[in-house]
Amino acid sequence: MHTKFLIIFLSVLFISCEEKHALRLNLTPGKIYKQTVLTQSHIYEDDIDSWADIEVSTFYKIDYKVTKREDSIFTLSCKLKEMIIEFESDFDNKIIDSKERDSGNPLDKIISNMINKEFFVVINEKGKVKEIKNTDNLYKNLFDGIPQITEEQKQKIAKTFKESFNDKTFKNNLENGFYMIPSEEVALKESWTNSFKTELNGTKMNLKNTFTLTKLKPNKYAIIAGKSFITAKINKEKSNADLNGKMTSKYKLNPFNGWIKEALITQEMKGMMEITENNQKRKTPVKIYNRIMISGY
Repeated sequence: MHTKFLIIFLSVLFISCEEKHALRLNLTPGKIYKQTVLTQSHIYEDDIDSWADIEVSTFYKIDYKVTKREDSIFTLSCKLKEMIIEFESDFDNKIIDSKERDSGNPLDKIISNMINKEFFVVINEKGKVKEIKNTDNLYKNLFDGIPQITEEQKQKIAKTFKESFNDKTFKNNLENGFYMIPSEEVALKESWTNSFKTELNGTKMNLKNTFTLTKLKPNKYAIIAGKSFITAKINKEKSNADLNGKMTSKYKLNPFNGWIKEALITQEMKGMMEITENNQKRKTPVKIYNRIMISGY
């Protein structure tokens, strides 16, 4: 009996003394941190187990330069360095590439005019975005070098780009890579929970998350694995839906500064969607599969 008590006591003592680790952003003023993001979305209608009806892919590279640090708050100067957008459906296929400025496709030149335009993000050590400033700068001189475009076309194109790349977009994308940061120090194999809400382009999404510090090499990396439950509501001009689903995620962080070295996030949601076409409404089952890959240094 005494031996059993001693084993239990030592086990509890070992757990209580287990080393805790602070996982947080610890960025150096003057340094540039780089990030590459690839987002792939597949939308299935009617026969949700067949080929995707719509596929959208967005790839971009972005530099973040730390211009100021005040305690645990960082101001980052941000510049897009490259961007590619791909769209594929039964009716249309498009690729827009900022590197193909002289391709003859005016859309290539338009997104190339967004490259290296400075805007600012204020973020805290937990990855929470406090403020985004100057994103309108992305759209200055947007149509330079495109004399053949009409004023009406300019307004439509600018509206489309601003709906896709705005304060909310960049806030969502940046926080998407950091909301797994725990609010307190954690031990290896310890789990924590939180919730995260996004609202973007007519879609509201709520996530209830459980994260675990699965591996730690103090001089190399920390690995966090996550499982989440998703509820989403789409409310757009021609489509409405209530969706439920799940998400899995895995992050490899730099243990010194908290910056993402690698991340893979997958989301799968299903539900019923109401679509308005030719002034008539129809309901159809829908499945949305998203895959987000992030790398950085």
